[in-house]
Amino acid sequence: IKLMHGGGAIGSTGRARFDLEVQVLGRLDHPGIVGVHDSGVTEDGSVYYVMEYIGGQPLDVLIREWRREAERIRGESGARPAARPGTAEDGVSRVTSRTSALGSRVLNERLGMFAKICEGVSAAHIAGVIHRDLKPANIRLDKRGEPVVVDFGLAKMLADDQRAKQPAMTATGQFVGSMPWSSPEQAEGSTRTIDTRSDVYSLGVILYQMVTGGKFPYTVVGTARQVMNNIVTAEPKRPSLFDRGINDEIETIVLKALSKEPERRYQSAADLAKDIRRYL
Repeated sequence: IKLMHGGGAIGSTGRARFDLEVQVLGRLDHPGIVGVHDSGVTEDGSVYYVMEYIGGQPLDVLIREWRREAERIRGESGARPAARPGTAEDGVSRVTSRTSALGSRVLNERLGMFAKICEGVSAAHIAGVIHRDLKPANIRLDKRGEPVVVDFGLAKMLADDQRAKQPAMTATGQFVGSMPWSSPEQAEGSTRTIDTRSDVYSLGVILYQMVTGGKFPYTVVGTARQVMNNIVTAEPKRPSLFDRGINDEIETIVLKALSKEPERRYQSAADLAKDIRRYL
């Protein structure tokens, strides 16, 4: 149950955004998107809505577990004693010290999960909805381990029949989203240029984290200005620098999703999912 306290003290912008989220979820019907069952107003004037319960953990918790596991594997690999130079054991030692935390099975499992996330986001896009706040914390796993996209509180409707009804809640120069996962156009506050490809970029950051064990493609700590500048101008580090289990084909997919110019990215979440499925 999502409840906005305050009754009559709720600001018009907050209430409009809350109502929009209910409206958005009410029009989305996909197993990869959280469903809404009911909404209303309490006796004291607080507004609420009731969602389906997603019992599993959020993806960011899972990514932290993957990071700890990757560090453990790399630590064990690096701790092996060096063999004598020029022997067969020496060759084994060098390879082992570069052991990947990503076996092919593990990588494929993560990619399969990611493709399902893309397909849920694509269903929202087809319905004329941009999420604008995609990040691991807003993707939860259900009891079967299937990913479900949640929290459409910053969503924007694009469908023609909704544009006149949607209140203007952002202005040019105002940042909307969660900074580390934001697209360059979001970081610049270019609300007029934000479209479904901005969500594709955020999906690219999520994919980067899923295959590297929680790493970011560039530095996302520091002042807001520094982080924004990195998002807009810093070229992503190649994922294979963090794990040699990431091959050229996957690296190409990740980096295409993270293209700074929207026209060079995947043009839809569905296209990104198709490339992942094709690889699998």
